[in-house]
Amino acid sequence: MFSRIISGLMILLLAGSAAALAQEADVKTLFVGPVRVDCEGAAPQQCLLVKEVADGEYQLFYDVIEGFDHEAGFEYELRVEAEAVENPPADASDRVWRLVEVVSKRRALQGNIWQLVSYRDANGAMVDVLPDTEITLEFGSDEVGGSGGCNAYGGGYTADGLSLEIGEIVATLIFCASEERMEQEAAYLAALNSAASYRIADNQLELLDSADEVLLVFDVLEPAPLVGVWWIMTAYNNGSGEVVSTLAGTEVSARFDAEGRVGGSAGCNSYGAEYTADYGRITIGQVVSTRMACDGAGIMEQEQAYLAALEGAVTYTIRGDVLELRNSDGLLMVRFRGQPGLVGVTWQWESLRDANGEVTAVPHPEQYTLTFHTDGLVTVLADCNRGSILYTVDGDRIHFGAVALTRAMCPPESLSTIFVAHLEAVESFELVGSGLLLMPGTEGQTLIFAPADDT
Repeated sequence: MFSRIISGLMILLLAGSAAALAQEADVKTLFVGPVRVDCEGAAPQQCLLVKEVADGEYQLFYDVIEGFDHEAGFEYELRVEAEAVENPPADASDRVWRLVEVVSKRRALQGNIWQLVSYRDANGAMVDVLPDTEITLEFGSDEVGGSGGCNAYGGGYTADGLSLEIGEIVATLIFCASEERMEQEAAYLAALNSAASYRIADNQLELLDSADEVLLVFDVLEPAPLVGVWWIMTAYNNGSGEVVSTLAGTEVSARFDAEGRVGGSAGCNSYGAEYTADYGRITIGQVVSTRMACDGAGIMEQEQAYLAALEGAVTYTIRGDVLELRNSDGLLMVRFRGQPGLVGVTWQWESLRDANGEVTAVPHPEQYTLTFHTDGLVTVLADCNRGSILYTVDGDRIHFGAVALTRAMCPPESLSTIFVAHLEAVESFELVGSGLLLMPGTEGQTLIFAPADDT
């Protein structure tokens, strides 16, 4: 009798433990949407959109799924584990979520910037987009918009499965630089209105007409990374609630590194600060800057407003090569456009690597520097001489024109002439960590640079 009672108790205990484990480690399916949205938890943040059934409505998800790295522009089906938390703090979740498995991941209409590759022209033929034009398409929750290559446009849309209907398009009325561009834009907008369905494969979007014939073909315009890009300010909050453009003739920059530092030029002074960024949230600590006073109307006022705007930022978004920082009320603090990592840095020549891989250090690297500007000009210091050089960039290819220098007589040991000869022979560049490689110089040699002042 006693043994039966003990056995019964053991069965009850085991059943209770199993029930407790099931409660603590509840595995379920979550469908995750392609974009994060602004939401208000313990602080302003960006939330995932999730649902538990494929045809359900998305709901805000305030928690973090451990082990899951959400990439904007993709829809996911996940298996996740939800573990109960005993006595959680008042402002914390009562569950810990962990990723078990990514069941599927597919590119979505939303959350991407689509860049036009080819389109059906007025004659019914598929033609490539004109060189040096950028036509883009973005899908919001119920609206589309983008650039037609000359004018900005927008309109409503509905999507049901793979069916797509785009409503009346409204565009600005700026005249394009050429008749060809005007015709291209008109054909593009007309094709949008004719779309009846879509398909996405291999990161390419095709819009089709009612006869399933291709109208438009797009590639994904991948967003620039926050880290390692030189961000050049195009607009900022002036502290009075107005967003104004950067003063003509000034260059304000920011570079975020992987070690949690941000720095650059505030237009007059260089500055630096610590930062953290995660899931669209950003915190920039107290900014420290040099204390030069610059001449020019509004330069110092712009600088002060910019540095204050940095410290007021709590969220960030990157769309293509545009970075926006906003405050807790959602107001725009700063807007940047990304430039190749060349821009905004004074690079000093550290060493020379020959075709066999042997590296020779450069004496006094601070005497041989390059500073790239957004207008296609590089200022050059070559020992005792100063000058400039024009440059163009195409992918990882770079071309320098002839270097124009002063003609001072440098010491016999100077590398000025060698430095200039190497520059004019350079064919490509690579940004590696915080360094810059220009290659090949004369006789296949690579010039190795480091930032002169890494703020």
